[in-house]
Amino acid sequence: MGSVWVTGGAALIAIGVSFLAPVTQIITMFPKPIMGGVGIFLFGLIATNGIKVLFDNQVNLNDMKNIFVIGIVLILAIVQAVMNIADGLRLTGMSLSSIVGIILNLLLHSNLWIKLKILLNKE
Repeated sequence: MGSVWVTGGAALIAIGVSFLAPVTQIITMFPKPIMGGVGIFLFGLIATNGIKVLFDNQVNLNDMKNIFVIGIVLILAIVQAVMNIADGLRLTGMSLSSIVGIILNLLLHSNLWIKLKILLNKE
């Protein structure tokens, strides 16, 4: 598995090539099932690279808060969840899952979580 920099570089090259009309015309000629398979494969590569980053940074996967954040992010990205914010502004798939992951991570790893836990245990 390549580094995050290699994956990012490949993404930038792909974005650049997507502006070339002959390339986009060739890609649109592929049948939808093949493009669906390519999409699933790409998502698998991105998810695997993300898991590799988690392991490299020694994220504690015994902590249920971390498992919760990872699970929610993967589910939102896989099902291509959509959130309409305003007219013409909506978050979909990867962008929505990234923002939700950041917010969940901040909430669950802050003092707010500890205070909520204490409050719930008092009752």
